[in-house]
Amino acid sequence: MSPSVLLPYIYGLDLSKNEFGNDQQFPISLQEMCNLRWLQLNRTNVNRLPEFIGKLKSLEKLSLSHNNLRDAPFCLNKLTSLRSLSLRDNHVSHTQISARLFDNPDLSILDLSHNNLQAFPKDIENAKGLIVLNLSSNQIEQIPNHVFVSLFELVHLNLSDNKIDTLPAQMRRLTSLQVLILNNNPLIHAQLRQLSSMHSLETLHLSNTKRTLNNVPTILELLPNLSDLDLSANDLPAVPDVVYKLKGLKRLNLNDNQISELTGQSDSWPQLEILQICRNKLRNLPQQLMRCTKLRRLYLNSNQISLYGLPRGIFNLEKLEVFSAADNNLETIPDALCRLGSLKVLNLNKNKLLTLPEAIHFLQLKELDVSDNPDFVMPPKPKECQKGSGPAFYNIDFSLANQLKLAGQVAPEQPTAPTDIQQKRAARIRRLNKPEQRNSPGSGGSSETVLRGMRETAKRKHALDSNMSNNGHYNDNEEIAGRRWDEQIERPQLNYSEFFDEAIGHIAGITCWEIENFLPKQLERQLNGTFYTGDCYIILHTTVELSGNLDWNIFFWIGQDATLDKQACAAMHAVNLRNMLGASCRTQREEQGDESDEFLVLFNHHLRVIDGARTETGFWVVRDVEHPTRFYRTSGTQKLHVELVPTQATSLDPRYVFFLDVGPRLFIWNGKKCNSMTKAKTRLFVEKLNKSERKGLSELIQINQGEETDKFWRELGGKPQNFQVVNHVADDFVPSRSILYKVDLGQEFIELPQVELEPGGLIKKELLHTRNIYILDCHTELFVWIGKKSARLVRMAATRLACELLSMIQRLPHAVITKTLEGAETQVFKSKFDAWDDVLAVDFTRTAENVSKKGADMKVCDRLAYDLTADYMRYMRLFKCSNDNGFFVVTEKYADFCQDDLLDDDCMLLDTGTYVFLWKGPTASIIEVKFAAKSAELYIQHLRTREPDRPRKLRLTVKNSEPVEFRKCFHAWSKHKNPPRELEKQNAFSISQQEQQKQAPKKSHPTNIFV
Repeated sequence: MSPSVLLPYIYGLDLSKNEFGNDQQFPISLQEMCNLRWLQLNRTNVNRLPEFIGKLKSLEKLSLSHNNLRDAPFCLNKLTSLRSLSLRDNHVSHTQISARLFDNPDLSILDLSHNNLQAFPKDIENAKGLIVLNLSSNQIEQIPNHVFVSLFELVHLNLSDNKIDTLPAQMRRLTSLQVLILNNNPLIHAQLRQLSSMHSLETLHLSNTKRTLNNVPTILELLPNLSDLDLSANDLPAVPDVVYKLKGLKRLNLNDNQISELTGQSDSWPQLEILQICRNKLRNLPQQLMRCTKLRRLYLNSNQISLYGLPRGIFNLEKLEVFSAADNNLETIPDALCRLGSLKVLNLNKNKLLTLPEAIHFLQLKELDVSDNPDFVMPPKPKECQKGSGPAFYNIDFSLANQLKLAGQVAPEQPTAPTDIQQKRAARIRRLNKPEQRNSPGSGGSSETVLRGMRETAKRKHALDSNMSNNGHYNDNEEIAGRRWDEQIERPQLNYSEFFDEAIGHIAGITCWEIENFLPKQLERQLNGTFYTGDCYIILHTTVELSGNLDWNIFFWIGQDATLDKQACAAMHAVNLRNMLGASCRTQREEQGDESDEFLVLFNHHLRVIDGARTETGFWVVRDVEHPTRFYRTSGTQKLHVELVPTQATSLDPRYVFFLDVGPRLFIWNGKKCNSMTKAKTRLFVEKLNKSERKGLSELIQINQGEETDKFWRELGGKPQNFQVVNHVADDFVPSRSILYKVDLGQEFIELPQVELEPGGLIKKELLHTRNIYILDCHTELFVWIGKKSARLVRMAATRLACELLSMIQRLPHAVITKTLEGAETQVFKSKFDAWDDVLAVDFTRTAENVSKKGADMKVCDRLAYDLTADYMRYMRLFKCSNDNGFFVVTEKYADFCQDDLLDDDCMLLDTGTYVFLWKGPTASIIEVKFAAKSAELYIQHLRTREPDRPRKLRLTVKNSEPVEFRKCFHAWSKHKNPPRELEKQNAFSISQQEQQKQAPKKSHPTNIFV
């Protein structure tokens, strides 16, 4: 299928922010989109529309805002299906709008704001189907009387920022009007009596319309649905009385007036959510206002409010989220304001703040502004509660009994719970009162009783089965049989949502999955019944029983040429599907050419099998990666801008840095006049590219201007004769802004809308969703980003749509299309997004000598070398020195000894071939230590004569302080186990005996056990 075949299926296209003016060619391929429903050409510098736009008979929505149009193009009259037209922010005059445009009965939305209209367009009353009419920001002075005679279906009317001084009486016919905006009009003579018939009016904006207390319409109280009222910038000395009578008001704007107080009737707005009363002369707020408990935002900026002007009942505003009182006379705020748990924004700048309550730290604020308060000191954060706070801190018994005792009353007696002795006594009495004893004749101990019990159990089971067959259900009094063996098998604890959607199996029908990369991937419904010989599939058939319950049948189909991993995964995930659904059926295996009739009935015996494989195997496939040659120009200091340029020598400019990607080699060319910051960032960018995309296998070559090699010129196609690098890029060059499209695929249509960006036009990584496919237009390079969970048909459509988008807009000849998958994005693609940088670990504190010695990998830390020698295992012997039987004995542990052989009340001798360790237990007696030391000396003297080439040294060690040479002789050495509590007393007794012996008078000098 050629790319042009895709154009008739496009229903929506957004080409905003592209350049179609200044002799730029308008995309001619639009005339082939015969089924186009909506088209957006905003900010394209269009000054006229081509005639073929009138051939788009199915076009319903057209947006041409922020352009250079001077008239409404004549081709718009041919769009018979047009419903919405936006010519906002152009240079259109009321005389340049054709009257035939309003003959379209389907036209319902018309936006002519921010133009050069001096009057209403001619014959606009013929557009009887208008619902939204926006004529704001023009120069209209008068409204004809006959205009609103036929436009009685209007719902939204915006006439703000004009020169209208009166309103016609025919506006009474606008009974369906819900939004009326009349801001910034000199309505001096308008009494607004027409509002009495607009019973559906919800929004009324009268900002800067010369309103006073006398000409504010008193009939506002007759509008039951009025919820949004704007009376700002009218120099009102007080709030009009009629405003207090609007019970359903949700938003009230009284900014830029001369209001000095709010009366006690402020509690008459029970539904009020937003109150704006900035730049007035308020000194305090009434206590009655605190009864508006639904208030979410309160703006009091630029008034004369002090601390005493804020009522203490402000804590009643539990839903308050924004409190803004900037430019007032506040020295602090009441503690009650810090009790509002919903408060998120607190603006107190330009006040006379000295401090704030300590409770300000308990609020979960997102924004706190206390700037321009020179004497302000932030209160310290309160310390955490100390241990013993509460009843223990005050040392007071708060129990009811104690408090009644202190009051001189007797506490009521409570029934005491039976003790354990009473419960045991009652149980013994019940056992003695049993009529039959356990050891009586005929009890369960005899074989006759056992046989009788078995017969009764069989009879009971037979009766239960017969009852079930007769009644269709078990009786509540009958015993319930245990679970079957298959019900007792526990299912594996897996997160099945990673394999299947949670909504699977709840709708009757057939659902198929194909195995790709070890995982099931759901097929489009149109592909059910079309299988490939090299693939495996899982088929779920969901039916609804007469009782309303769902029933499932699960099959997995094996192609004759399918690989082993696909066959195994199909069987495994079929079981996972059954476990997720909780089905009791079995998974049935169906092989190609040997399908069962039950399986073929699902597809009406018309199973289509195609040779080949549609999906890839999950095993690694070694392929030679081909890297196309790319030549990029980099610019910018704060954020690096990478732009594709032609791969030729004439693209070089001394003010920029270029890098050439030829696969195994990466060249960086630095111009003589380039910025040093750009040079360093380009070097780091190419290092990231080499590490993430080439696994560090590409050779990085950095070249300065004038030091080019023949290999570099050869990769650029050769150096031209008499070539010199000159400034050829314009001085006012500004990189073009990237545009992000989202590919939407429906049942029979394709749409290409643009993704809405945040203020500033920054494209962020969070905009990419794994289930969608996006096209990033960078003018010279188009990236097709494919999400992991995107549909295959959308992938095919996105690729062809990118080809069409490449040719639709006039570009340079070297523009290319690059595919990128989620999780494997290229560095050039990441550079188009804000804050999508893979940080390389670089230690700038290390010198070149240090890197050459220890390597550049920072993850390899300094650690000791392993001891690879094991000579000690040939000499390793363990002896136990004990005095348990009244005489000193040294015995050898011949079996495999372990750490548990080191007893606390003994001394041990360990021979490692180099050292002889004397290990002393914590409770060993001094006599054992002396005898063990003498035995060690005799053992060492014996080894000197037997092994003169390996002399031993005597070392002393105690428990929990063993050196490495001692510990390595024991397998799986760990911390010593703590002795039981019974031994602790014995240890304490032995220690006390040792202290008594030390304090006793000694007849001889102490003996050195190591001599």
